[in-house]
Amino acid sequence: MKKIISFCLGLSLSFLSFFSVSETNVLSLMPYPQSVESMVGKHLLTNKVMLVIQGMSHERHQFIQQQLSELLERNDRQIVSDPFLKEATMSIINIVVNQRKTTNFLLPRLKQDESYQLKINEHGIEVVAENDFGAMQGVATLKQLISSHTSKNIITLPQILINDFPRFPWRGLMIDSVRHFISVEAIKRQIDGMSAAKLNVFHWHLTDDQGWRFESKSYPKLHQQAADGQYYTQQEISEVVEYANLLGIRVVPEFDVPGHASAIAVAYPELITEQKSVNEQYLMEDSWGVFEPLLDPSNPDVYMFIDKLVAELTTLFPDEYMHIGGDEVNPTQWENSEKIQQYMLENNLKDSHALQVNFNEKVQLILTKHQRKMMGWDEIYHPDLPKNIMVQSWRGMESLSKIAADNYQGLLSTGFYIDQPQRTAYHYRNDPLATKVNNVVELTEEDNLSAWQFMMPRLKGSAVKGTLVLIERNKYLIHAYVKLNNNHYKKVRLDRHLALNQQQINFMIDSWMGPTRGEFDLSDPSVLSGRMLIGNTHYDIQGKQLNEFDFSTVKLLPNLLPEFEANILGGEATLWS
Repeated sequence: MKKIISFCLGLSLSFLSFFSVSETNVLSLMPYPQSVESMVGKHLLTNKVMLVIQGMSHERHQFIQQQLSELLERNDRQIVSDPFLKEATMSIINIVVNQRKTTNFLLPRLKQDESYQLKINEHGIEVVAENDFGAMQGVATLKQLISSHTSKNIITLPQILINDFPRFPWRGLMIDSVRHFISVEAIKRQIDGMSAAKLNVFHWHLTDDQGWRFESKSYPKLHQQAADGQYYTQQEISEVVEYANLLGIRVVPEFDVPGHASAIAVAYPELITEQKSVNEQYLMEDSWGVFEPLLDPSNPDVYMFIDKLVAELTTLFPDEYMHIGGDEVNPTQWENSEKIQQYMLENNLKDSHALQVNFNEKVQLILTKHQRKMMGWDEIYHPDLPKNIMVQSWRGMESLSKIAADNYQGLLSTGFYIDQPQRTAYHYRNDPLATKVNNVVELTEEDNLSAWQFMMPRLKGSAVKGTLVLIERNKYLIHAYVKLNNNHYKKVRLDRHLALNQQQINFMIDSWMGPTRGEFDLSDPSVLSGRMLIGNTHYDIQGKQLNEFDFSTVKLLPNLLPEFEANILGGEATLWS
């Protein structure tokens, strides 16, 4: 389980782009603070350390005192808090919260102030913040400094002044407890890792085709029949939420509707679009994939089901957001159902996408009734939904830019799938607000243009269509662009600059699928062959050269206008299991 915490600590390296860096290679801190001023001299931490905490809520006061005590005790240091025991040479850690109204325990909320100042000089150590949350971030920085400046039980801290605040208000980690059940103890250790890396949202994926992982009082067959005995009681969930809140981490639950509903189909098949015969029944899924069971949008009992579940979740999760999933809806059951087709006709719904929008509108009303805001994956995005919904993008900047430009709030998850075998460099290249070079090269009379169309079937998931455009000068390849599906073109990184008469091109490109390597054989214009490698898996491709191609259609994804950048609230890594 130590590995799962190291995942989280490593994740903050992926999120370094979420913070501006004023100096580099100075301190071993992650993420690096906004501003670091180094001063001459060191502060030697004494064997006894006076800890003074002012203005902080009692609960977090006790928690920080315990954390600092445990850290220092591992290095033979002792925390004292009785001012009468103060010695002249004793190091002092002073934590000051400038609470102007109350020292009550406050729950973390979106866009709260997390700024702090950390000062270390010859007089001692001081953390100053406007509230508990900033103070805890300052303490997290102090703990990193202590850990990285300890040698043979001697703690020598640099004299510095740090002023810091996060670049993005949403710095999340999603954990999938469905496909692989994770104990409460392990979840808490992961939350510790999140706190150390200054992540502030724990997105808890609790339902899917492979299981239902939380206890429901209203629909008990969900955890009784669709969990294989592995689920969280409501008391355990409250325990996790309280622990995360103590660390300033919001907890957002996810329950999937209308798809990823195989667990619901096992427990309450009457809510599913396709009703099985007496001799058949839905079974639990134990493999990865997109399965057919879909909730029946025409059945009023479905919305009563969702209403009661939301009411239960509201009592367990105080955060204003609730994640409904909404991704990867396989419309087969809807398309084959006469009842659903009649419902679509009566409600003027032209296709399955419109049907899902209609479903989401009703779910959104339920969430609003319970004072919650809707959150979901790319597929829930639609201009008919209110602007206060949150869209989490697994499809990448193409999708996220469109969402933000339409004045919806969004998060980037593409590029932060830490369950996949990606190199760290790939995670570094992803930034929710990355600026791009948006100019396509202008052709000259010396240039020779060729274009190729190809198809990449996948073992699971839809096939990917692509276009490869090559620009050759003096028989050498100088530029290449690739378009996948209906996205904009991307200028590719050439793996090797090969003459076209060698009839091969190798290139690299980042896509929503991960770092993608193409190895194409161009020897036969009538048949394009080769393969594409996604992570550590390769897929064969086939295609052909295009006789005619309009180069003016090669457009790169434009930068997001500054007025829409505020709609991108940050990013969220995913740890699917």
